[in-house]
This record gives sequence, C-alpha cells and structure tokens, in this order.
Amino acid sequence: MAKTTTSKVQTPTKKPVTRLAADATKSAAARSLTPAEQRQIEQLAYSFYEQRGFQHGHDREDWLRAEAIVRSRRS
Repeated sequence: MAKTTTSKVQTPTKKPVTRLAADATKSAAARSLTPAEQRQIEQLAYSFYEQRGFQHGHDREDWLRAEAIVRSRRS
C-alpha cells in the first residue's frame, strides 16, 4: 500500500495595510508631503472619524478633506 503525504504550502504573512495607508503611499500627491504634513493629515483625518462617532465608510473622504486643509496651510 502506497503512503500518500500532503504538504502544506505556506505563504509568507504580510502585515495588513489599511486602505487609507495604501492610498496615501500610492498617490503621487502624498509623496510630495513632508513627514510632518503626513502626520498632520493622519491626525486630522482621525479626528474627523472621531467626530462622526467612529462611523466607518468615510475614510477616503476624511483623508482627502484633511489633505486639502494641510495643503492649504502650506500656501
């Protein structure tokens, strides 16, 4: 009787990336921001999320709103 073996293929685990973070790192506009501006946007976008009572589904809107505010301060 032949012995059968099964081998499990393990894929490397990757750190999950939030959609917000992925959008930020992929956009050309975000690359032109200083680290301090990036942090300000993160904090401001989170504050919008807090003000909405932690209601999900508005992350991109919050991010773009915060980014516009931070960029307007630059001028």
